[in-house]
Amino acid sequence: MIMLTDPSNEGHPEFELKYRSSRVEMKAVVDRIISSVWLNIVNPGKGIEQLPAQLEAVCDRGHHLNGDKLGMAAHALRTPRDRIIIESEHLLKNLSLWLMLHFHGRLIVSVSGKVLYDKCSGDSPRILELKVKKFCSKEQDCSNEGDTYRLFTDVRGSFEEFLSGTYPSSFDMPETARARRNLYDVMKTHDLGASVLSEELKVMARQSAQLVVKWLLLLPVTIPVDADFGFSIRSLDIDINTKVETEPLPGTILGRSPSILNFNWGKAFQKSKHVIYAPTLDPENSDDDELSQPMDEDMFASANFEARWTDEHVDFSEDVILSFPILRDLVSAAKAECECQHCVLNRRTPTNHDKKSSASLQSGCKARVAVSSVLLLVSHAIADGFGAPDISGVRDCEHPLKSILTVFSELLLRKQIRWDTWFNTAACVYLGCPFVEHVMDIELGGTAYGAIQYGNAAVMAPWIDLTKVEDVKRCFHFSRVQGKLGVMRGSAGQHYFRGIPEQFAIIQVEHTEDTSSFNQRFKKWSEPLTDNISVKEDDSNFEVEAMLVSADVDVYRLLLRIKSDTFARIIDPVDAMIRLARSLPIVECGHKDNTKRMEKSEDVIKLYDFDDLLGRWQNEDTFYGLNKVGSAIPFHGRAPDEDGSGITLHMTSALQHNGKINVARALSVNYMTIVNQGDCCLPCAIQKAKTMPVPGDNESLKVTERYIINVRGGSKQVSKRLKRPIHVAMESGPET
Repeated sequence: MIMLTDPSNEGHPEFELKYRSSRVEMKAVVDRIISSVWLNIVNPGKGIEQLPAQLEAVCDRGHHLNGDKLGMAAHALRTPRDRIIIESEHLLKNLSLWLMLHFHGRLIVSVSGKVLYDKCSGDSPRILELKVKKFCSKEQDCSNEGDTYRLFTDVRGSFEEFLSGTYPSSFDMPETARARRNLYDVMKTHDLGASVLSEELKVMARQSAQLVVKWLLLLPVTIPVDADFGFSIRSLDIDINTKVETEPLPGTILGRSPSILNFNWGKAFQKSKHVIYAPTLDPENSDDDELSQPMDEDMFASANFEARWTDEHVDFSEDVILSFPILRDLVSAAKAECECQHCVLNRRTPTNHDKKSSASLQSGCKARVAVSSVLLLVSHAIADGFGAPDISGVRDCEHPLKSILTVFSELLLRKQIRWDTWFNTAACVYLGCPFVEHVMDIELGGTAYGAIQYGNAAVMAPWIDLTKVEDVKRCFHFSRVQGKLGVMRGSAGQHYFRGIPEQFAIIQVEHTEDTSSFNQRFKKWSEPLTDNISVKEDDSNFEVEAMLVSADVDVYRLLLRIKSDTFARIIDPVDAMIRLARSLPIVECGHKDNTKRMEKSEDVIKLYDFDDLLGRWQNEDTFYGLNKVGSAIPFHGRAPDEDGSGITLHMTSALQHNGKINVARALSVNYMTIVNQGDCCLPCAIQKAKTMPVPGDNESLKVTERYIINVRGGSKQVSKRLKRPIHVAMESGPET
């Protein structure tokens, strides 16, 4: 366009004009516009107008002008002309679509003399006819080499050409190079250089990824680790072809089953015999006799992984290869075909070191491309499990590879599945956003990723809304939204939307607010356990107020403030999810007539309605030292037989909807809390709470507090005063 607007540029070849000052200045602006359009329209998947069906049928694959040629044609058509004819061998789909959207006047499209489209737009008397010479055959190749297009205008009764050019043989529309792609289409989506792989290597890579995903989703998991939201893995050494125990598995935690498990990618592997996971010693630090000898998991973790974990510059993909025999086989097969200098020298003059460094990946090597394809397919499987219907068209694979390698490092080094890493991996694949590893810092406030925004699209964790959290099953998924995330502010009918202005932003949830100072000054009185104790229906108010606070560059904190009659407190929804994952015991008995009497004891009880609970319960896991399994000795309190004192019971009124119930869960103490859903009489519930086993080896010490959450109605009743914690600036979201 710059070339055509300056008459002095006429006659000069294009390469001489590339660095003219006017072009350089304009290019920066145009690039910014293109980037914004992609980030806010193309990447969120909003889509664009399509050609009418009769024009789409002219050629199933399609022919297009390159971007610069389309720009020159659009600029030439800007000059008012009463009648214009554009001739081409094939239907140029992007030019046709541009004309339908921007030309004012009568537009006629004819193919081989047949008029397929004739429509007026606006009140202009101008006429433009797009004359296409032929239909494209489905049976024959319609690729073209240097076919031309010409633009004519009517000048005093005769047509004169005012622009011409050629269009390429490629069927791919250049402007759709970064459009959204299908899941698992890694060979075309990412800049991997996958074209160097033979069909056999491509099949091996796909099947290897399929088996790794199946192994990953069958790992037995246990309660979350520490105060982080995630799961611990009991064992990495499993047989994917044997029956698994009925316990939580990553496949049941994900929102849905990844479709990669059902793809038919050939029969190169004998699945019944193939070993998925079998760690070996580091080849560079082992003797020949030790090489390729299986290790137990503790030996593997201590051999060399911990050193690599602390070194940010080490390529962890080599350690991943050493962990999976199918990847070692893939690397060997790729190196046997590869003609890079490293592989050729190894085949010609193999040394002892080279034999032991088969996992080494060199840039440009077929082995690196093959392993990267496997890792990207696994990252797509995680995004698929979170609910992604497709993926971003970002071609750079740096961030998806970084994210999935972080997933494997946590699996192999720490035996952990962490929400932040898996959620960020899924967002990285679906949104095309950067991968930012989260390090939890309680002092700074943030505990877990609640949402990620990238351009005009975002993903949100389902558990942000405390009123909808009911089960840990399928909790690893996200809600997809289009638009900017934000919160509603204001009151008394005067509300306004406060959105996040940044193109890329990570939203962390704020940790639960401490109220110990209030409790120490205004102590809760207890009363003795008698038959007069009863459970009353809770009638406290419940309201959610959300606040967004800028915490760092591209980082926000979401403060979920729960308000009742006299208390207002920030609650971390992650705490509720951790309690659900750890499965607070639900008690029941057979005394439906409530005839059982309360046993006499020195125990006392404190009764809480929701308002009192919100202000006084402390979520004292850290205080009790119960964050880790096996750490059961309390840091405060007294033994039951000490000084003749008994147990203090903390019991709620009957909570009637999920919001209050999940706040109670979030504020309860692990291993000291039971849930009574109305199926247990009060004396039995108290007795079961008092006799709860405390985890740990020292049975002589018992924690002196016990908690009972009484539930009535569950999710059947929901407060009318609830508000969505995060809103979207567009009416179209959320999608799921």
